Amino acid sequence: MMQDAIVKQIKELAVAVIEQRNLELVDVELKGKSGSRLLRIFIDTAGGVTLDQCTEVSREIAEMLDRKDLIENSYRLEVSSPGIDRPLKSHRDFERNLRRLVRIQYISNADNVVTQTGLIKEVHEDRVVLAEGDNEVPILIESIRSAKILPVW
Repeated sequence: MMQDAIVKQIKELAVAVIEQRNLELVDVELKGKSGSRLLRIFIDTAGGVTLDQCTEVSREIAEMLDRKDLIENSYRLEVSSPGIDRPLKSHRDFERNLRRLVRIQYISNADNVVTQTGLIKEVHEDRVVLAEGDNEVPILIESIRSAKILPVW
């Protein structure tokens, strides 16, 4: 089975387990070759996740994956929080991080790559509004190439 199809099936299985615990599936990564694969599942919630939550989710997903036999041969499973400096990918990621400082790279109307830093002020269906001082910068979500939270020390 192709890797994209495997990841899609894993996401479908994982969502049910994760949402039962009022957690959110952030991302699924499958890396490596047959026999030495690494499956990473990132989960989160507004208050963050605990080690116990990661352990519970890991056990249940491992059991489901073994029953379904989606990954050939052996694999290593890691379930964790995506971390504070993780990339923002989904609409929900931006919503969850309202009023946080971020750096976004996006493609402007003139097809230039622009880097903008600011606080996430608003999240709409199609755009994110950053506030930098008195300026507000609307950025179309579809134009975003990368977005990361900037830790405040």
